[in-house]
Amino acid sequence: MSAFNYQMDAISSNWPVHLGAYVDYLVYQMEWVTGENGYVRWMLDGNPIFEVTTDAFSNVPQNSNKTNPVKVMLEEPMSLIFNVALSSSWGAKPSNAGSECRGDGTSDETNRICDEFPMYMKIDYIRLYQDLGDDLAADNYMQVGCDPASHPSKEWIEGHIDEYSDDDNPVKAVHGKAFCKRNDDCTIGGQVGKSSLKTGSCVKNRCVCSSTSWSGPRCTEAQSDTSEKASSLSKRVYGPPMGLSMVVGSLAILISIGSVWLASLATAKETQKMMKAKDVERDARQREAKATQISTGDVDRGSSGINQPRDNYKQNFV
Repeated sequence: MSAFNYQMDAISSNWPVHLGAYVDYLVYQMEWVTGENGYVRWMLDGNPIFEVTTDAFSNVPQNSNKTNPVKVMLEEPMSLIFNVALSSSWGAKPSNAGSECRGDGTSDETNRICDEFPMYMKIDYIRLYQDLGDDLAADNYMQVGCDPASHPSKEWIEGHIDEYSDDDNPVKAVHGKAFCKRNDDCTIGGQVGKSSLKTGSCVKNRCVCSSTSWSGPRCTEAQSDTSEKASSLSKRVYGPPMGLSMVVGSLAILISIGSVWLASLATAKETQKMMKAKDVERDARQREAKATQISTGDVDRGSSGINQPRDNYKQNFV
């Protein structure tokens, strides 16, 4: 494979942690800045350990035809996945895997490790910060949320819904169910006149939306689609209600059938009129022909009945 047709889709960097990671908390950090001067930087307790800059994406090696496309720093909405799983590939191979931890008990190191079990990996907090400074570059789209103004994800997904769903994975509206501690965790907030706007409430540590007009895990999104019930199955569909669509479709089919039937009747009537006109014309022609024959016969008979003068044969002789 040509080097210019190959693009890595993953970058990783390994860094050993010191003993403090096993006896106390450590702060693992990542900074993500978009734009021409952007970068992704990994840090441990405030100390940078690895960094990828925008220049690594945009200033790429080229061949003579410049077929290697220039990339930009990733700026579309993404999710952060915190993987805390243990793997034997990272130096975490258990002692005597598949059998008793201590094995035959002859290894002092194995015994000391097994004496520490069970072990726990504790996470104190996960925080997400957003730089709201007024000195950011124009192409710095650092913002928190899955539907930012610069990249309207919700509008895009709804406009291309077929690319995100199929028969096995239909689109389903989410109504509440997010974890909560108080009612303010489950409402859009704000005021409507003198009354506060409450779109949901916290019930048994779970958000419950006040009506089907509000959706989202925390009842903060206005429901733009419609609901319909069919055979006790409640669904959420985009566009007009399914029942209305079926009624309109049925009416269209009936109107089409009626139009075809009326058109066939009109065609049949026109055909009958044409046949009658032809019959009348044929009868008229037949009557005219008979009248002509009768008139011709009378003339012939009259001509044969006239007494013609006989020839004066006497004049034929001298």
